[in-house]
Amino acid sequence: MLRPGGLILATFHGTGYGWNYLLYGDNFWRRVYGGRMLLNSAYYRLSGSRLPGFLGDTLCQGPGRQSRYYSSAGLELEQELIVDRCLKLPRFFGHAVRKPAAERAATRNTAVATATC
Repeated sequence: MLRPGGLILATFHGTGYGWNYLLYGDNFWRRVYGGRMLLNSAYYRLSGSRLPGFLGDTLCQGPGRQSRYYSSAGLELEQELIVDRCLKLPRFFGHAVRKPAAERAATRNTAVATATC
């Protein structure tokens, strides 16, 4: 829940994070982890659900997908910071997301209307 005008600062693992582990992991298990992460992320994009059990533990996020999530929740992306890249894909990125203050009046009016019904 976020009050009107409220701000969220969030960080995410991007797809470059999984590729970095897969290609440059310093041991076999880190590379397996990177491959699992990429496989689970692709499966999630196609099906809307994670792989079962051990394989479905981590998702790589994409800035575009996150922005669509914000819009569908009535939030606005104010700022994006891509911290690092692998294969030109974000390894880590951060977002500043705000709930528009204009919704405050609509929320207040809805609460009053509900209370008087």
